Amino acid sequence: GCSIFVKQGIDFKVINVDTFCSNNVFEVSTIFIPSVNTVVATIYRTPDSNIHLFLFLLGKFLKFLFDKYKNNLILTGDFNIDIIKENLQTVSFLNLLRSYNLYCLNTQRTRYNACLDNIITDKPKNSVKYHVLQPDLADHDGVFALFYDSTSLYQIKAPNTVHKVKVLNSTALEKYKEKLLEINWQILARYDNVDDAFAYFIKLLTTSYEECCVVKNFNSNSVKGKPLVKWFTPELKKNRDYTMYLYDVFKSSKGTVNERDHKRAYDSAKHEYKKQIKQAKISANEHYINSSTNKCKAAWRVIRSESNNEVKMHDVQIPSNDFNNYFIKVASQISNTDLTSLNYSHAIEMVNDYVIGHGSVIPHFKWKYILVKDVLYCVNKLSSSNSQDLHGFSNTLVKNIIHIIVEPLTILYNLMLEQGVFPLALKVTKTIPIFKKGDKKSPENYRPISLVPIFSKIFEYCIKEQLYIFFHHNKLLCKEQFGFLPGLNTIKAVEKVVENILFNFEEKSITCATLIDLSKAFDCLSHELLIKKLHVYGIRNKELELFKSYLSDRKQMVVQGNDKSEFKNVKIGVPQGSVLGPFLFIVAINDFAYSMPCFSVLYADDTTFINKQHNLKNLITEQEHSMRIALEWFQANYLSVNKNKTEKILFSQNCKIS
Repeated sequence: GCSIFVKQGIDFKVINVDTFCSNNVFEVSTIFIPSVNTVVATIYRTPDSNIHLFLFLLGKFLKFLFDKYKNNLILTGDFNIDIIKENLQTVSFLNLLRSYNLYCLNTQRTRYNACLDNIITDKPKNSVKYHVLQPDLADHDGVFALFYDSTSLYQIKAPNTVHKVKVLNSTALEKYKEKLLEINWQILARYDNVDDAFAYFIKLLTTSYEECCVVKNFNSNSVKGKPLVKWFTPELKKNRDYTMYLYDVFKSSKGTVNERDHKRAYDSAKHEYKKQIKQAKISANEHYINSSTNKCKAAWRVIRSESNNEVKMHDVQIPSNDFNNYFIKVASQISNTDLTSLNYSHAIEMVNDYVIGHGSVIPHFKWKYILVKDVLYCVNKLSSSNSQDLHGFSNTLVKNIIHIIVEPLTILYNLMLEQGVFPLALKVTKTIPIFKKGDKKSPENYRPISLVPIFSKIFEYCIKEQLYIFFHHNKLLCKEQFGFLPGLNTIKAVEKVVENILFNFEEKSITCATLIDLSKAFDCLSHELLIKKLHVYGIRNKELELFKSYLSDRKQMVVQGNDKSEFKNVKIGVPQGSVLGPFLFIVAINDFAYSMPCFSVLYADDTTFINKQHNLKNLITEQEHSMRIALEWFQANYLSVNKNKTEKILFSQNCKIS
């Protein structure tokens, strides 16, 4: 028989697995530990029992655990299968384990020359330490293992000047690719819903990644992004040593007749040494910039480094939890509304007027099947950034492995379209606060830089392309919008404004341009209102369900070196740092210009409307009327106008107007 001993005070639940037990063939005891979401089982098989029956029962047992608990399994026991001996039963046993992403911790002998006793798990190898014990009371050696709960995203570490960084060099990268090629991706088909399937897909990638990457110490007190410019040459070292020698001579000569001469020699050498240092730095920086692929970026890194203008980790004086609380609350404070009691009827009435004015029947939007080539195209559009998301993946890493994982990834993406579900694993954002200016103890003086999961960005590229084609083909996008759309930019927006002003000059009219500033418009956009507007534009059924899922249950964590905040729910605003967010905002503000009685130009949330009249009094009246309508639209859409930053500019050929 077999049993599990649990330390007093640890909460656990016994799992009834009697249906899988068979005396002398497959004997098992199993518990579940909720605090670490882990199943622990101990198994015994007699040496002379039927191996085929044992493997059959083990397969049924693993399927039961897999279907109910998904992962985080620890199986211990005496299996009486020598895993270091190559034969059919060993191969069958190990293949069965691999099909559930399980592996044996121990490869050392536990009885004579055989490895019969083991601990089997799917937890990352870097989260467990083990060794073989040699007790005097048994004819088998024991296997001792210590598991670390390294999977918890909620783990908070105190700030530390030195922390571990995972590095994937070229050798480790090739090893990682080999491990990915060994994975049986068909295991993902066992999941009924895409949420669980994607979580397991991420786990397969991260487990192999953590096994292959090299962990190095990183001094967080060093300047972030400081260029590795090697300016200190052997010649400078000789000059430094000579200068220090003259300094020692000068110190020892104090009070003697030679003191003045030695001081003069030391000062001259010191002056010359400083000149050589300055010239060496200039030459080294020039070489660093000229040899860089991005010379502009390299130059700014040098400037920031030399001016000591980089934020150091130890300079951060605000805990990550305080940052996260501020970033989450600031949007709701600006909108100053209760999300549960908002009335969107007027906003929907205005967008309906825009669609009716469009003049044609809008068809219902339907997803198109995502192809492997589509995914590869979208990955190619990613920048070659090494910034890591919460799962530890960067654009550069994904670009290196995409050809290995593209097929299962494409299957998962299409499953998301079919089920209308955006997985939770893709809705966790890593936010890094970047200091702007002012008091470093005030969170409002920091800009949040958000890193969404890389696999979310790839999918967003795919569906944004489909969504844009639908809006463009049906001529749903207003012609006044110049932001985040193909072929349009700020230059064309300014040209449109200038063109309108010059035309008014020709008509002898006075022009007033009102430049409206919105307070954190992207962060304050209502999810429910956006969904209702998408519905008006023909996004229905599973297509609309996916957008609901995309916006709901999003979480954000602030990270500063080793200091990680708890997760906070993001209940308002389009996801910052996302691919899809800017386009969704454009959709939300799309009907603004139609509601205005005058000419307008938009660049995302930057809004300008222009009034013209032949006399100043009428112009002021018309501008005030247009401003009331604009404020009414923003109020109905729960967006806040910053009146202190909203400006009016008067354009006239008559210089006497004031």
